[in-house]
Amino acid sequence: HHRATVRFGGVAIIFGIASIFFVKLWSDISILILLSGLPIFLAGLLEDITGKVRPRNRLLAAFCSAGLAVLLTGVYLEAGDFWFLNRLFIFPLIAIPITMLISSGIANAFNIIDGVNGFSAGVALIVSCVLGYVCQIYDEPNLSYFCYMIALAIVPFLLVNFPFGYIFLGDAGAYTLGHLLSWVAIILMYRHPEISAWAILLMFFWPATETLLSIYRRFMSKTPSGAPDSFHFHQLIMQLIQSLFYRDGKNNHWANPLSTLILLPLAGVPIVASLLLIQNNKAAILVYLALAVSYLCLYVLLVKKVKSIALRDGNGEVVDRLNHIFTPKIK
Repeated sequence: HHRATVRFGGVAIIFGIASIFFVKLWSDISILILLSGLPIFLAGLLEDITGKVRPRNRLLAAFCSAGLAVLLTGVYLEAGDFWFLNRLFIFPLIAIPITMLISSGIANAFNIIDGVNGFSAGVALIVSCVLGYVCQIYDEPNLSYFCYMIALAIVPFLLVNFPFGYIFLGDAGAYTLGHLLSWVAIILMYRHPEISAWAILLMFFWPATETLLSIYRRFMSKTPSGAPDSFHFHQLIMQLIQSLFYRDGKNNHWANPLSTLILLPLAGVPIVASLLLIQNNKAAILVYLALAVSYLCLYVLLVKKVKSIALRDGNGEVVDRLNHIFTPKIK
């Protein structure tokens, strides 16, 4: 961007969702989920205003929101639908911290994929619609209503954010949306053990997988957790589009929204698969593994293509950083 852009899109979304206070009792589960998101919303808002909240502190705020959700709802994951995980979840002292870790991880994940116009909010929109439908199927009208409220609040933001980013989602929006959606999923699994945890994980496949790959990439390249990272999947796609079609630097503002148009259908595949496999745990595990391998293969191909273009253009710094994505950097 070449101009100052308002980062309060997420504030508008959350305030839109908060209108649920006028139609629901304070004891309603959706109200409790919304209230639990207050710590991470405030931390994200402070970052959007000042730009001085460290990633570690934002992650701590996400943990606080997750802990508050456990406290308010009395809910935590009791099964991982895999023999080793099931043994761990028997003990609340283990299950509760794992639940908080997963919740804060998903919240952080939606912020990580918020790098091109409309992508993070678009994924949140698809997840909220599908998750709302699943809640409807399992006779959870309050949770379903809450998901559809989230979806409706996202739509006006997308109309302004996409394609040219006249307003940004901001950390307050990305973190809080991830928190809210993860807790709807957690409560749904708690109330309906027949739902496959791996099918629900498929719903959050893209942000979760991108986060895990980002952690691995930072570890291999010895990059500090708070340092900028320009090699996320969406950023590599945008770099590729720019180098292939806008080498003269003209009209390259289209590379950003085009990246979203390419990525959203890919991110939508596992979300749709989760709906089809909602009670088929074994199939959900196999599909998740297959998609994870496919994701990694696509990423490797993308890295090689961007690296070849960087070599062509004589961009040694980019080449050096790409060389250390999958191999340790020796200092």
